[in-house]
Amino acid sequence: IRRCNPDAPVARTLSDQLRGIDDGMVGSATMLERGDAAGVRLSIAAIRHQLGLISERYPGAGFVDERAGLLSASRALQAIEEGGVGGNGDIGPALRRWKNDFDRRLLPRLQRAEGRSLYREDRLARALR
Repeated sequence: IRRCNPDAPVARTLSDQLRGIDDGMVGSATMLERGDAAGVRLSIAAIRHQLGLISERYPGAGFVDERAGLLSASRALQAIEEGGVGGNGDIGPALRRWKNDFDRRLLPRLQRAEGRSLYREDRLARALR
């Protein structure tokens, strides 16, 4: 375990947040295998949290489509959770379809816009002034 050094901030990247989504997907698959509905819900909540963190880095009028896509992706996860965690065996395939759709449709848009987003340290610094 590495302690955070408050005097040495580390830049956050889109790739960091995307790894969090991937980790949530692995966690949900593990929890599904174990039959742990609460763990599946927690994993989906973690993925949705990452989507929110990503959305924060795409502020303003220039990123309306990206934020709308992230909100839509989050709501789709909520619908999967509400429709499947209670015992429906379709949640695993539904989550995989969600991730494939996210990777195919939304991820490229986020990556193209990353250079204009608050993932760029200079833009973040200006926004925090």
